[in-house]
Amino acid sequence: MDVGLETIYRWVQRSREPLMTALQALGSERYQAPQATLAGESVRDRHIHIANCYLFWAAKIALGEDPPDLRPADYADAAASRAAFTVADAAVERLLERFAGRMDEPLERAVWGQTERLTPRWLLAHPITHEFNHKGQIVVVVRMFGVEPGDTDMVRPFGPPPA
Repeated sequence: MDVGLETIYRWVQRSREPLMTALQALGSERYQAPQATLAGESVRDRHIHIANCYLFWAAKIALGEDPPDLRPADYADAAASRAAFTVADAAVERLLERFAGRMDEPLERAVWGQTERLTPRWLLAHPITHEFNHKGQIVVVVRMFGVEPGDTDMVRPFGPPPA
């Protein structure tokens, strides 16, 4: 397993916690409400989209699996959405195990009808950066609701998670 990349992903997982806590404070009604600042999507829609992104790139493209398409309607609140991220995390674990020692090996994969040359490292790095992009959008909405999520940046390598 790529210890460096695995460590980074553990930081990503720990970095989710402050936002998860803030999302739980929203309650299910605000979590599911369409938001103009999210192009009419709800926080839930955008949140589950993040998990689906991991499944698309890690499970489908890297591993050649047929991952579930997580439907936002199946997640009433942020507590329930943890299950979506458990599924995504499992796909990442499989990617890390399957490509241990070969994270920079070129892979030719069909992506939206085009053959792409990618690496397992990229296939994990992309959804990580995608997550942080959408997390920033979600944080704006959460603050608009008057909930302060605290520090949602990447956790520090030593010490407790951000408050």
